[in-house]
Amino acid sequence: MKELQAVRENLIKQHEQEMTRMVKVRDSEIQRLKSALCALRDGSSDKVRTALTIEAREEARKQFDSERLKLLQEITELKSAKKQVDEALNNMIQADKIKAGDLRSEHQSHQEA
Repeated sequence: MKELQAVRENLIKQHEQEMTRMVKVRDSEIQRLKSALCALRDGSSDKVRTALTIEAREEARKQFDSERLKLLQEITELKSAKKQVDEALNNMIQADKIKAGDLRSEHQSHQEA
């Protein structure tokens, strides 16, 4: 259970770090888009608007793809951690069953004696 808690805390920490990084990236992107918007308001042409729209789409796609890959990696890690925890639990359950059987046989032999 300590392993599971440690894995959980580690994943929470990684998630918080990733969220902080994404907030910084998003803030810089917002700032860039605000400056682009100011330029558009100052009378930029449709060509500039189209170029900025394409650039924003490409950037959004890149961010989406990178976030998707990170989430897929996190899912894989969580599945692996779950498998390990399940195996450990099954081993503990099996050991408990063996121990219970031993205790029953000892109790029975003690009762017979």
